Amino acid sequence: MKKNNAVLLSTPYIIWMVVFTLIPLGVVGYYALTDPDTGVFTWSNIAALGTYLPNIVRNLGGTTSTYGLALFVNAMSEMPVMAMASKWMKKVGAMPLCVLGGCAYFIRNLIVSLAPNLPVLFFGLLFQSISYGLLTAVVAYYVIYYLAPQDQIMGQTMIGMMTSGCGSM
Repeated sequence: MKKNNAVLLSTPYIIWMVVFTLIPLGVVGYYALTDPDTGVFTWSNIAALGTYLPNIVRNLGGTTSTYGLALFVNAMSEMPVMAMASKWMKKVGAMPLCVLGGCAYFIRNLIVSLAPNLPVLFFGLLFQSISYGLLTAVVAYYVIYYLAPQDQIMGQTMIGMMTSGCGSM
């Protein structure tokens, strides 16, 4: 009988979570991953963020110098995380860090896309450290530690294709 009471008591919270968390995330995910004209699945909306970063900076009142500073923030925030990635990977493993990196990509893109001003934009760009910095280092270490020596070159090549080749389109 106690189990039924617990289910009944948790029902409003579950409804709240579905209505105000999962449904809005689904709507954002739908619009992020579909073409607005055709409704067809596409990665172009997410990949376009890097292409349009200069326009985002300009629309928020920045200049080309501000854009250069934004790129500097991206690059410099990655370095400490890349240096620590090997230690973190040994403690928690590669997969949890890959999930963390993927979630950080989502948060970064969301903050940068919706930034109302330059300070919020720069805050969003700091997530580059956890997203690209962590994910790149962990995937590279993953190839070294988990693939057979004869497969490591192919593994590194596939990483390059996914992060800066076909996967970045």
